[in-house]
Amino acid sequence: MSTNRFDTKRLPIEFAPSVASVLWPRFVQEAGCIFVSLDEAFLSTDESDKPGVPWRDLDRTGIESVENKVDVLDLFKHARNVWDQRRKRYRRRHPHFRTAQTLAVVMAQTWFAKLRDEFPSDAFRVYYTGTGNVTVRFHRIYEGEPV
Repeated sequence: MSTNRFDTKRLPIEFAPSVASVLWPRFVQEAGCIFVSLDEAFLSTDESDKPGVPWRDLDRTGIESVENKVDVLDLFKHARNVWDQRRKRYRRRHPHFRTAQTLAVVMAQTWFAKLRDEFPSDAFRVYYTGTGNVTVRFHRIYEGEPV
């Protein structure tokens, strides 16, 4: 068995609903926008990457893009040394970073499938970033708004 393969037999079954909610989350419509609704335990309290402009100055695409951005490493406990404090960046060769990259690709694919299934008359863009920080985000495509 490969050392990179995770043995699910060692993971307590109590974690399964939380992991499933990350891969197949609930989406909610609020104020004309669609938002991902992850378990509160998964959400980061870091507000540092929120825009410096009031929400009233953003269009729906901007609001959804910011609010639906998820830092994958923040969802799970991971080794502290994934972050290189001296260089102020992630160690991209670290096994936990690579695992987050793999998970993010699956998240982006499943989120897109679920959005398409739940909102068949709408079009979406789902983004995966796996370089500086591993993130997944999405927004609906709104006519007349830049992507």
